[in-house]
Amino acid sequence: MGASGETILTANKGFQGVKLVQLGLSEVNPCFRTIPSERVGLNGEYDHHGLAKRVSHRFRRMLGTDVISGLSILQRGRVVILHGRVASRELLNQLVQAAMQESGADYVELRGVVINQ
Repeated sequence: MGASGETILTANKGFQGVKLVQLGLSEVNPCFRTIPSERVGLNGEYDHHGLAKRVSHRFRRMLGTDVISGLSILQRGRVVILHGRVASRELLNQLVQAAMQESGADYVELRGVVINQ
């Protein structure tokens, strides 16, 4: 048991069935104690699509829902993927810059983005 009272159970499968091993928090690899920044949700919780949700939330706060209604925001790891329609090249540049400012974003990928003229 760790100092904070948390325990982690791991299972080792052997010939005799499954054996549970109790590990204290201090014995766990430090990499597994924190959530990777691309997996942090809107409220600090673990969310597999956290980066995409935070980028989408940022876009809505900046521009409103109507402006980005034709745009899909996805993620692949630390890559934000934009797909859909935007009103102008300037708006697209603004969206890319805003997405890159989000914690955990390394790249922005444009997939089939159409600029309405």
